[in-house]
Amino acid sequence: MSIFNKYKFYSDATNINEENSQYLSYRIFRLMSKMKGGEINSKDAISKLLMLYLRNEKIKKGSEKYEIIVNKALKLIEETNSIDSLISIIEDKNIDNIKFMKYIENLDKTKIVENGKVNEVWVNINFIENVSNNFLLDSFADGKYRFLITHKESRVFSNRKTLMLFFGKLPEKVRKDKGLVLADINKQAFCYMGGGIQKGDIYYQDFYIEIDETIKKSELFFYSTVEGFKIDSLVIENCALERVEYNQPIEKSTRGWPDINLDKINTDAIEFLLYADINANVVDGSSVWFSSMASILASKGKTAIIIKENLRHTQVISNIENSHNVELITPEKIGFDGVFDIEKGVELLRRIDDISPNVRVVVVRGCEVAYSLSETRQFYNRLASYITDFYTVNNNKLVLNEEKVEKLKLISLRSVYMLAQTQLIKNKINELTDNRPNYIDIPPPINDKFFERADSVTNKIEADNSFSIKNNVLKIGYAGKITPGWGVFELFEFVEKLRNDGVDVELYMAANKISSSTNLKEFRQDIQNWFKKLDVKYYNNFNREQSLEMLSKMDFIWCFRPADFENSTLELSTKLVESVAIGGKCLCYPSAINIESLGEDYPFFIKDYDDFKNVLNKRELQLDAKFPEKIWQNHSLKNISENFHSHFSSEPLSKSKVLFASHDFKFVDAYISYLKSNQVPVKKEIWEWGGHKDEKQLVEGYKWADKIFCEWGLANAVWYSKNNQDNKPVYIRMHAQEIRERAQKFGRQINTNNIEEIIFVSENIREQAINLFGYQKKQTKFIPNFVMDDEFYFSKRKKSNNSVVLGLLGFVPQTKRLDRAVLLLDALRKSGIDAKLSVKGHRPEDLEFMHAPSRVKELDYYYDTYKMIDNFQLNDYVDFEGWGANVRDWYEKVDVILSPSENESFHYAVADGVLSGCLPVVWNWQEADEIYPDQWVVKSVSEAHENIYQFVTLNDANGFSSSFEYNRSFVIEHYGRKTVFNDLSKDVLDK
Repeated sequence: MSIFNKYKFYSDATNINEENSQYLSYRIFRLMSKMKGGEINSKDAISKLLMLYLRNEKIKKGSEKYEIIVNKALKLIEETNSIDSLISIIEDKNIDNIKFMKYIENLDKTKIVENGKVNEVWVNINFIENVSNNFLLDSFADGKYRFLITHKESRVFSNRKTLMLFFGKLPEKVRKDKGLVLADINKQAFCYMGGGIQKGDIYYQDFYIEIDETIKKSELFFYSTVEGFKIDSLVIENCALERVEYNQPIEKSTRGWPDINLDKINTDAIEFLLYADINANVVDGSSVWFSSMASILASKGKTAIIIKENLRHTQVISNIENSHNVELITPEKIGFDGVFDIEKGVELLRRIDDISPNVRVVVVRGCEVAYSLSETRQFYNRLASYITDFYTVNNNKLVLNEEKVEKLKLISLRSVYMLAQTQLIKNKINELTDNRPNYIDIPPPINDKFFERADSVTNKIEADNSFSIKNNVLKIGYAGKITPGWGVFELFEFVEKLRNDGVDVELYMAANKISSSTNLKEFRQDIQNWFKKLDVKYYNNFNREQSLEMLSKMDFIWCFRPADFENSTLELSTKLVESVAIGGKCLCYPSAINIESLGEDYPFFIKDYDDFKNVLNKRELQLDAKFPEKIWQNHSLKNISENFHSHFSSEPLSKSKVLFASHDFKFVDAYISYLKSNQVPVKKEIWEWGGHKDEKQLVEGYKWADKIFCEWGLANAVWYSKNNQDNKPVYIRMHAQEIRERAQKFGRQINTNNIEEIIFVSENIREQAINLFGYQKKQTKFIPNFVMDDEFYFSKRKKSNNSVVLGLLGFVPQTKRLDRAVLLLDALRKSGIDAKLSVKGHRPEDLEFMHAPSRVKELDYYYDTYKMIDNFQLNDYVDFEGWGANVRDWYEKVDVILSPSENESFHYAVADGVLSGCLPVVWNWQEADEIYPDQWVVKSVSEAHENIYQFVTLNDANGFSSSFEYNRSFVIEHYGRKTVFNDLSKDVLDK
């Protein structure tokens, strides 16, 4: 095929527009990089480069003559054999007086590399106050770019104002067009880079901007108010390239993972999900818990276990009971090349749940995993969280991880149950979170077959001459991980002293994990030296059962951990419980937890070598036969399993299979999860706003379902109303956007003859939709939005004299009317009230969509409002708090919740604020006085001022404080989850 035909695309004027110019710029950079590296050096590559260049010039200049030039150049290329000839031709033809070589020289920049990203250019920048780190944008082609940084500084993450990217001094119009803020001191344009998202211990923060000639000469620099702050990486991405790649086909089953396929998993059978960021190739306390929890879940139904990395052996999973009920999901099983990190593990959990109709309980371990799942309500009433990693034991004391403690608050709020090993764990969680979580006790579970061995251990020892006293050889066994601070070195030292004292001792150890967080190589060498010195019988491939078999033959079992650790930990040792359960004589430290479990008079407690030596004289001592029975009652796997499952629903609410179809489930996720927790089979069909890409998948979902619930009356509702050949009940729930001009096309296409009912969350929206689309009123119904009243606790605040905190949750778009809140704040302060305004939500200038041509002018409103704050000298009294899931904590700081909007369909912030004990002040947007009591509604700033002024200055006799409980009761009665869930179920489930 000729080069002309191959690259004819580039000469087609219909393929040239402003948007894809950015992609062309990227292609030029990539080709230049390859040519410089010697990867390609052919006429084909040269012609590509020329065509990209000419095409880009046509776009920039906007001249029709470039189409002619491109076609002529293509023909010339066929007759050209060298780049020199090409340059000569271009210069001879005098194409707009462009010097091709000069153009190439200008593009020859090392900052642009493959994939349109600048990597490792400004890596590991150290930020010290008043020190700048400068760079220019002059080497970048025009277009939209994303600046992405990563770091590990929680202070920058929690306060968006601690990190800024300055663009120098810009004309006012340019600054506003770019969505930049004006600094008060140096009058330079900047954007905040704080906030962002967290994945593990890494924070990601980004900013989008359109680069063009107006800012290319600006000198950019980062500035942080946090001394010593360090950026780990900076990536600058060409957004046009991202758009080109985004259009690649995506596997339907993986939501963004093109190399994963869940077809091998029988998702319809799964009832329980289990995930923890635990390595199942290592035998330690965590993996023992993992296998035990799998056994507990699998005792009552099919359990899917997500294993973070491919299995190299079965030492851990071989301990799982009821294995016929277990589905192991490893990376290789679903075609994933690599290891599931927490982010991928969480995403996989969500995706499996979307397509698995019968998942009724989800158990996770670890703060990061549980927090990620708690950020939405997809697992409402189903999430059970086991959290112990919010603390560590260091330097003889318990040390809290403050970041994880903050996350623990949300986890304990949104988990239907917290799983706790000890009462101390429960006490600490209650103390740290101030929540009221429900608990299920999960003490270290022991397989019941191990208890059967306890009765025979004594006889076995007496009958076996190799273990007799006459033999005079003392056998001590240990099974568990070998790591610093775990009592292993004490064991070695004590055994060495015994031998020096003339005692014949043999030491047996089973452990497949030798680890240390520091100096691993030296630590392993120390262990190997001790092994050799003491002639340790070491087994590194035993599973749990084999380890216990070995321990059952020992005279004593080493379960000792140093006093510093034992007196600080909140957890009971699994290996201690297992060893006691099989009738072993367990040497351990008399900590409060161990005394509570074993009793104050347990004869094998030791604190030091002297205790150790004295206890050895008790080799013939046999514990009371009832002692293992006591342990069995508390730690029996069977008993723990029965107790666990007794907390969850055993009778299905309905057997009807319900398909929920939507592009956005955030307003219905909790109800879906409520149904699944009550054993109603539910699947999700994930749509885009305007359509669906897989007709076959839609048909399969339709055939599976008994009933269809369309959340939003958009493209999803149109399709099911037109393709309901089997006359299945189709329910459509509409909110507000359906009656807006952009979405009205869908409402008009819905075939109401093929649906059961249209549910509206607002009477006003219902009436407007009937008028717009001609729906029959008898086919419609009003069921309001629901609020999660169980997540917000009424707080009887002590009202401070003459002070008040106003709260505004969300202030985008402009119709949220931030300016009204600012005017109200100003009025209160001028009347002598010490008022402050807390604004929680995304800053508009940080949102990518706000910089779109159709929205960028809306930013002027916000900049004007920021100026108003400045002009009224309110900067010290307005706090912009970034977005986050910790809304309940925010409400605790707020006295008055505001709804100054021009329009709302419900406004969750008001209801949630009232549930938390805030005074509601609602502007009279349409239907406000029908949704909420009249006394909450105001018509103006002055009326709002009057209500709040009375609240602050008058005493309780005026009824403000006494009305708070009434307000909360009103919200629960009308919009509480139980009320609305029941109303929805009466329709959807015929209940």
